Amino acid sequence: MGTKDITILGAGYVGITLAAVFAKEGFNVILNDINEIKIRDINKGISPINELEVKEVFLKYSGNIKGMLNLKDSIDGVNNIFISVGTPSLPSGEVDLSYIHKVIEDISNLKKNTTDYFMIVIRSTIPPTTSSLLIEKIEKITGKVCGVDFGFCMNPEFLREGTSITDFYNPPFTIIGESDEKAGNELKKIYNLCSITENIFKINLAEAEIFKYLNNVFHGLKISFTNEVMRLSNEYSIDSRKIMEIFVTDNKLNLSPYYMRPGTPFGGSCLPKDTYATINSLAKKTKLPLIEGILKSNDEHIDFFVEKITQFNKKNILFSNIAFKKNTDDYRYSPYIIILKKIIEKGFTCDFLDKHFNELLVGANREYILSLGIKKHYVDNVNLEDYSVIVICSDLCVDEVELKKFSGLIIDINGTYRHLFGHMKNYILF
Repeated sequence: MGTKDITILGAGYVGITLAAVFAKEGFNVILNDINEIKIRDINKGISPINELEVKEVFLKYSGNIKGMLNLKDSIDGVNNIFISVGTPSLPSGEVDLSYIHKVIEDISNLKKNTTDYFMIVIRSTIPPTTSSLLIEKIEKITGKVCGVDFGFCMNPEFLREGTSITDFYNPPFTIIGESDEKAGNELKKIYNLCSITENIFKINLAEAEIFKYLNNVFHGLKISFTNEVMRLSNEYSIDSRKIMEIFVTDNKLNLSPYYMRPGTPFGGSCLPKDTYATINSLAKKTKLPLIEGILKSNDEHIDFFVEKITQFNKKNILFSNIAFKKNTDDYRYSPYIIILKKIIEKGFTCDFLDKHFNELLVGANREYILSLGIKKHYVDNVNLEDYSVIVICSDLCVDEVELKKFSGLIIDINGTYRHLFGHMKNYILF
């Protein structure tokens, strides 16, 4: 097999997106996962991720993608192996690296007799020095030498759910942490074949590892700052959105307007996890009061919305679209779910509509939903007049015409639909 043969281990959000774009670029892709339902769907050309952009590309180029359960068959003869397995948080806040260590051990045992040069590319988020430990493990099991018999790269992803295909082709930068120059050049060739040629930075492994964490922490910082602007402005009946719209026009001192819109607390599978990990895994001896404050501020913002939504004492509440952001079916650590649960715990009756929610959710996404016990609050067909409050979260799941006739309160957490309902007396934007 050659340069255009790739195996991806882990069919989560990162792995599925990577498979779709590599298949689009003419690579022969093997996508390996331990979940039989995912592999069955993959081999039918069905993306396990319910995002329009990913689904379309995945289906169109599914002839170049083969799903497999067996690891030996997945890497046999393939010399470019991308790893995108989970690195979740432990209860302590530290990073659980057991999955990535296990897959490295398995790959090493299967590759120790090969005479071909192979390259391992880590797309999972891992703390600094982890790559060095993984390389030591490979060398010990295989008897091979990194930089001679195999290469190793840390290649963090910067894909936003809902726009991941677009983000792949328009990255702010492509980070290649390289064990050696040959490995870095081999990975760079793969990106060049995908027409990604600018802003490629080759750095060392530890630099690439910490770079990913610092990016996500900074995004959390921007969101928390912006939401504190909202809470402070709210005390004086000032429109925080107007303030921030002007604030982000500064492209000299401020970096970009992204994540600088008052509204939702941050959530999802990356920002909370990576902020916790920075505090509990990366910082061994260093105090990080600013970064610790990001999480405290985010929790305060969740409580802010719980208080604001319940202050009207309206008992029947309908939430619209509780995925952590628009255009995705990822519910992991969604702030809307946390707000929903807190309001239920206060004795309110809450249901939710969601355009992506279904009982066929798989993997970590399904496990998270089941662990929270919120599935019983899902409704797929409602009479709006059965509710006294409708909370618009990441998207609108009810008919606009019907909502304009709604007699109860409409609370728009992000102000996304101000242009449609802002003139209505029952429309509330904090």
